[in-house]
Amino acid sequence: MSTTKIDKKIVKYRVEKPGDKTPQADTQKPAAAVSKESNVVWMHEKVERPEMLLGSTYKIKTPVSDHAMYVTINDIVLNEGTPHEQRRPFEIFINSKNLDHFQWIVALTRIISAVFRKGGDVTFLVEEMKAVFDPRGGYWQTGGKFMPSIIAELGYVVEKHLQMIGLLKAPELDDERKKLIEEKKAEFEARNKQTDAFAKGHFPEGARALGLNGAEIVFNPSATVAGLSEYLWRLEQPAHAVANGYFIGAINRIGHEQPWDIGEFYGQSYFCDPRGQFVAEAPRDKDALVVADLDLDKIREVRNTWQFFRDRRPDTYGSLVAD
Repeated sequence: MSTTKIDKKIVKYRVEKPGDKTPQADTQKPAAAVSKESNVVWMHEKVERPEMLLGSTYKIKTPVSDHAMYVTINDIVLNEGTPHEQRRPFEIFINSKNLDHFQWIVALTRIISAVFRKGGDVTFLVEEMKAVFDPRGGYWQTGGKFMPSIIAELGYVVEKHLQMIGLLKAPELDDERKKLIEEKKAEFEARNKQTDAFAKGHFPEGARALGLNGAEIVFNPSATVAGLSEYLWRLEQPAHAVANGYFIGAINRIGHEQPWDIGEFYGQSYFCDPRGQFVAEAPRDKDALVVADLDLDKIREVRNTWQFFRDRRPDTYGSLVAD
């Protein structure tokens, strides 16, 4: 047996057994060769913020605050122009004049934006936020939906946005519930159907009939939702008032009515005078009682000036009522 003298400090040792046949050269294989044969593939894609992002802004108006909150969610489009194109949330901003919420709003938006940029499944944020309740009590939204906290309402906004871009599927009612809602909607419309001379508010004949029969103030209760009719809301009623020389009280409700939710009622109830000028008006998104002083002497003043009734030609109107 030969003796080997070691002059250096021993820091490691291994006992070699007769069964070990690994060549010594293999243990000294260059590191480059080891990494070349490795099956681990490291991949990394750093998503930079593009110059333009697609964004949507949502308004939150709660009864517990005098100021509205505006929530903007910006989205990034991945794989644009390919069959795998996908729109994902990238960042969120919340703006409000209420400085009482400033600190937690900044913290919340930074955390949510960080989760969005992290990638993966971000839909869990919806349930986490909707589960937050205010120990001081929640509030009721217009339309009868209860919100346990402002954070919960933010959760509903994020949910609505994720449904809009396709990351979440909007819940659907089963056939029985749809049938029930349609039946209740039909009952509601039949029960509230207007049957007087002003029932067809878009046409001037009913308004004229009321004026010829001595009306001085005409109230037109309506239930009309946002869409094509909203811009007519401020045109038709004043036009009827001018053409017939009387006051009009135009009434509309606000918000959404559940469970039908046929659209947003845009409020803006108002009084207008025989000159078509607005005397008093309610807001678009708040319940309100509209009170106004109406000078009935203005009716005679306007009719004496314009003489729309005096200059009528009923003998030429036969074709208007012919079958």
